[in-house]
Amino acid sequence: MSQNGEPADLKVRTFVNWLRRSIGSTAAISILLAACGLEQSHGYVQSNDGSLSFRHPAEWQDVDLQPVGLEWIAGIDGSATPDADNINAPLVESPFVVAQVYQLEADVRDSASLRSLRLLSLAERPDPAEVEDPALRLVFDDIVVDENGFEGHHLRLEIDSDDGTSVEEHFAVFDPDRSRVHRVWITCSLACFMANAEAIDDVFGSVSLRP
Repeated sequence: MSQNGEPADLKVRTFVNWLRRSIGSTAAISILLAACGLEQSHGYVQSNDGSLSFRHPAEWQDVDLQPVGLEWIAGIDGSATPDADNINAPLVESPFVVAQVYQLEADVRDSASLRSLRLLSLAERPDPAEVEDPALRLVFDDIVVDENGFEGHHLRLEIDSDDGTSVEEHFAVFDPDRSRVHRVWITCSLACFMANAEAIDDVFGSVSLRP
């Protein structure tokens, strides 16, 4: 109990939340929690400008992705042997998270639409809402609109290949003036997705956007 009557752990957690919002440093938060004797059950990710943040299970580790043509990118690998190359496996066996923020060119902004975001998530695959393909299934596709004016899609795909069935879940939104795109997406095999469903839902449920 602190001197002013507040529980000490509540004051520490309040400060941790402020620290995370202010600097977005997972390392700093980990050190602070360890020093205070608090268990860290989550890791935290925040874009360099603080416009996008989310949490993930603490055992999932940061991996180095190159921000080619992007304003910011982060990779999180749930594998016991985390590696940026794991996302390129024919069938990803552990949850792999990619988060991105990038600026839209001025000539692209005028044509930016929810459909263009959908096509971005489909990554040149045919749109399952328009073309019937038994190897590509749209599990859900929800429109996202928040109180700050962010707007976009949250969708999940199941994709069959010779290596098995993989799942991709995409969250992609425009910022209020449609000058930037904020994305979080997770991929792994269907068995992996089912085994980690609660953790994956928590990642997307924790996504926070700030203009």
